[in-house]
Parts: sequence; C-alpha cells; structure tokens
Amino acid sequence: MNVNKDIITMIPAVDAGDMPQDVEEYCDSRGWSTHCDNDIVQVEDDGNPFAEWLKANGIVFTKDRHQSIGIWGT
Repeated sequence: MNVNKDIITMIPAVDAGDMPQDVEEYCDSRGWSTHCDNDIVQVEDDGNPFAEWLKANGIVFTKDRHQSIGIWGT
C-alpha cells in the first residue's frame, strides 16, 4: 500500500456556539452553516467580523490572505 501523507491537510475549526452574535450573523448571511450542520469555509482577511474574531483568537492568515476554517454547528 502506498501512503501519501501530503494529501492530508489539517485546518483549524471553531465551535459556532462560541461565536459572538455579529460573527454568527456574518457566517449565516453567507450561507455558512452554524446550526445543526458542520461546514468548512474559506475566510478572507478583509476586515470582516469573522476574520477579525479568528485573528483575535490566534489564527494566522496565510500570505494570500485566506484561511480555511472548519465550523462545528451547534
């Protein structure tokens, strides 16, 4: 069996239950699941509430100003 460890990518994830109201509303307005279902989204570091909350909690955006984030729905 050939094993290709390069196909596995780890991404940070947040619990939607921990999101402030403005971040939850921002995600919901984009159709990103915060209730019942989980989601993986591409967040741009453009000053939006989600990006700012992620940065305040230690997420470092890549040089292209995007970060994949998992969202655990409540």
